Amino acid sequence: MRMPAVAARAPILGEELSRLSRDDHRRLEQITWILRQEVRRDPNDMTALIALTEALSLGGHLEELTACAHRAYLHLKSLPVWLQTNLLFFTVAIGAHDEANSGIEALLSRTALSLDEKSRVHTLGTAAALRFGDLGLLSKIAEISAEDSGANQSLRFIASAKLDPWWQRQQQAVEAALGRNTTHFLCTLQTDADLTTRLILHYYTDAAPFTALDRLQERVDDALERVYSGHPEGVAAILDTIIIAVHRPFIPSPESP
Repeated sequence: MRMPAVAARAPILGEELSRLSRDDHRRLEQITWILRQEVRRDPNDMTALIALTEALSLGGHLEELTACAHRAYLHLKSLPVWLQTNLLFFTVAIGAHDEANSGIEALLSRTALSLDEKSRVHTLGTAAALRFGDLGLLSKIAEISAEDSGANQSLRFIASAKLDPWWQRQQQAVEAALGRNTTHFLCTLQTDADLTTRLILHYYTDAAPFTALDRLQERVDDALERVYSGHPEGVAAILDTIIIAVHRPFIPSPESP
């Protein structure tokens, strides 16, 4: 039985990447190897290049990820919407603020998007707005999103915690503390059994050794304490509701110390 051409498999592999768990490092390595071969074979295959970008993001390969993301970004305007949103998620992940915002604003200005495309763009924009401290962008997305969207929920959380004047300063301090070390980014609102809601920003980095990870987390914690030292609610109260979690790669290598 003949295997399909690698180029034909790139979209299938891209779909598989989205279903990998944190224990699937061996399969991630296999997919990454296949996609590298395809990109070498055809450097203009944007589906394979962006799938490779995702694989590198999951595996924490910062230098190669950054190179692939910037290379694919040169073709952003010629890509279908689903590939644009995929690529921009990883542009946000590496902290490329200007490129991410420019691409997101262009997508938000489009009028002929399907419901699924709109949902993806709004999710992408919410992640970018929270990461880069852009509450103006978050408000813009909230206005055109469903009431229970991530943008609206995040905006209500920030307002109820009276963090509006602090959010941009907080994120600037976090970004400075982390430097260019992030390879994947997620944001979640979590409500515990006691009905306490927390906004959690997950930064997955290329810091494979736990010692390097601990240093990054300490730098972030110190930065947050400096930012909120003058908050009327006090540092402890704020840091109980906002969690900036610094992680190893999303799918770490089991061999890493």
